[in-house]
Amino acid sequence: MRPCCQSCATGRPEHIVTDAAGRPWRFEMHPFCGPIVLRQDGQPKATQPGSRSPFWPAFDAWQDARRS
Repeated sequence: MRPCCQSCATGRPEHIVTDAAGRPWRFEMHPFCGPIVLRQDGQPKATQPGSRSPFWPAFDAWQDARRS
């Protein structure tokens, strides 16, 4: 996949969060775009989670833990 910007070209560490139902979500944290949910092969998912997705509460908990 072609990177969208120079900061994407450097590669980002992958993170995994687990939602309330136990489903794991893999993502990269982009400094400008925020979290980018990934497929199993490490490429961005074609459709990113919507605002009511269980990914967001799991991501919020991860981000809160990272800040404290």
